[in-house]
Amino acid sequence: MESGEMAELDEEGAERLFQYISDALEDGTEEGDSDVAITPELEEPVNDPGTGGTQSVSLEGVPSGEYADFNRVVSFSYDLEQGAEEIAPDTINMDQLGAFSAGMPGFNWEEIHTSAHYDEDTGEVEFYTSGQWEINFLYKGEEVQFSVSDDWFVPLDPEEILEDVPVVW
Repeated sequence: MESGEMAELDEEGAERLFQYISDALEDGTEEGDSDVAITPELEEPVNDPGTGGTQSVSLEGVPSGEYADFNRVVSFSYDLEQGAEEIAPDTINMDQLGAFSAGMPGFNWEEIHTSAHYDEDTGEVEFYTSGQWEINFLYKGEEVQFSVSDDWFVPLDPEEILEDVPVVW
């Protein structure tokens, strides 16, 4: 679609959009998760930075069909301590955290906040993002427009970051 042009969805497209957003809402935080950090734990500088890069991690999208590439993504930049063989709060610095969703017309994800922390129990880096789904499309000539708040947890196995680090520093 050209910029500024509103998506026009048929019944099947609208159903898929609503189903995906419904599923995303069900995947959100559970009651009692209000202790989620709102400031990233992993944003402190590392001693002796060696390398870095950018990375993204996705939640699974619609498994098949026309919109199979629809997904939710968290992206970030990072610096690793020189020679780091594992990811931990003192060996990685993350910044420029952001979240977006793409692959299907008729909506926009408006990110409000994204943070990351290291879960010592699982060894994963967990991202938390909050925002709003902004729904806006034409259906049978009528404009459909509303917004709904949502939040996601996105886990990342730190090995995925280490796979992309050069062997020689």
